[in-house]
Amino acid sequence: MPTQTELNKQEILLNAGADVNRMHPGGYTPLHRALQLGCSHPIGDWKGVTELLLKKGANLNTRVKHIYDHESITLLHAAARADVNAERVTFLLDKGADVDELDNEGRTALHHAAQNGEVEVIKVLLDRGAEIDALDKDNRTPLHFAATERRTGAVKLLLQRGAKPNIEDRYGSTPLYSAIVGNAGMPLMGNQDLIDALVKAAPECVHLKNKYGETPFELARSCANEYIFEYVQDAANKFGVKNEKPLDAAMGENLPSMQQPKENKKPLTEKVEDPSARAGSTFRALANVKNEEGRTSLHIAAQENNVGIVQFLINHGVDANIKDNKGQIPLDIARERWGDNMPITKLLIQHTNQEENSKKPLDAASASMKEPDTQVDNTQEERHISGKRKSI
Repeated sequence: MPTQTELNKQEILLNAGADVNRMHPGGYTPLHRALQLGCSHPIGDWKGVTELLLKKGANLNTRVKHIYDHESITLLHAAARADVNAERVTFLLDKGADVDELDNEGRTALHHAAQNGEVEVIKVLLDRGAEIDALDKDNRTPLHFAATERRTGAVKLLLQRGAKPNIEDRYGSTPLYSAIVGNAGMPLMGNQDLIDALVKAAPECVHLKNKYGETPFELARSCANEYIFEYVQDAANKFGVKNEKPLDAAMGENLPSMQQPKENKKPLTEKVEDPSARAGSTFRALANVKNEEGRTSLHIAAQENNVGIVQFLINHGVDANIKDNKGQIPLDIARERWGDNMPITKLLIQHTNQEENSKKPLDAASASMKEPDTQVDNTQEERHISGKRKSI
C-alpha cells in the first residue's frame, strides 16, 4: 500500500506546475492512472491520489480517446468496463459523475458494464438511478449488449431489475436474437441458461422477425448445440405465432408441408399405449413427408449444411435413405454441395445404408446414355441440375 511519501511526491509535482489534465499518448490522464483505468503502473492508494488530483483541478468529466478502442468516453465509462472493483464506480458517482452520461456512440456506463458482464458494477449503477433501458445510437439497450456478449449473469440481473426483453434495435433485433447471433456472428454454442432466461422473459420474441425477415427461432437451426434448438422449439410450441409450425420455422419456407396428403386416408400413426412413443412416431412420419421435389426435412437440412438439425432429425428416427425425385438421398446432396470432408457429410455417411444407395443419380444418368433415344433428354436434365446448383 503506497504511503504518504507517494502522495507527497504527487503534490510536489502538481505544485511545481504539472498539468493535472495532461493527456498521455496512450490515451489516459493522471486520473485514469490513479483509478487504474486503461494504463499500467497502478497506484496503490488510488483514492488518496485521486482526491489530490481532484483538489488540484482535475476534470472529472474529461473524455479520452483510443482507450478500450473507443473514441470518446468518460472516467465513469472506463471504470464501468474495467477489471476493477465497483468501489471506483461508487467513488466517481459520489464525486458527481453523471450516471447516464453518453459516450460518442450514445452509450451509458450501464451499456459498458453490461457488455463486459460486470455484475457488481451493474448493481451500483442501477442503485444510483441508471436508466436500465437506455438506448444508444443503434437503439440497443444494455440488455442487448449483455446478450450479444453472452454475459449470462448480467442478463439475468438486468431482467430481474426490470429490463425490457422485447425492445428492438435499429435492425429490428431483440436481445434474444442478439444472444443467438453473438458478437462475431457465430452460432450460439452453449449458454442454455442465457437462452432460458431470455425466452422465459419474452416468449413472443421467439418468432419475432427483424427487418431482414429473420427470427431467433430460425437462427437456432444453425446451432450445433441440440439442446438450444430443442428448447427454442419447445418455447415456440408453447408461445409461437399462430399457424406457424415449429419444424416449418426451423427449416424455412422450403420445408415440406407437415399436412398429411389428402389422398392418404390412413392415419399417420397407430394407437400406442405410451404417449411419448406416439409423439415420436408422429414426428418421424411428419418429418419424412416430401415436398414437390420429393425432398424431406433431412434433405433440406443437408442442403443448408445444418449439422445440428441433421443430428436432431436422425436422433429422432428420421429416415436418411429416402430418395427425392432425382434419386438423391440427403447424403448425395451433402456430398454434391459440401464435399466428403465436411462434418455434415461424415455424419450422414454414418447413418446411411451405403449398399442400398450405392448407385448415385449420376451413375443412373451414365447408364441411360447407352440408349440413343434418351441421350438428349438426359443431357438436358444434367444441364438443368447443374444450373440449379448455384441456387440450392
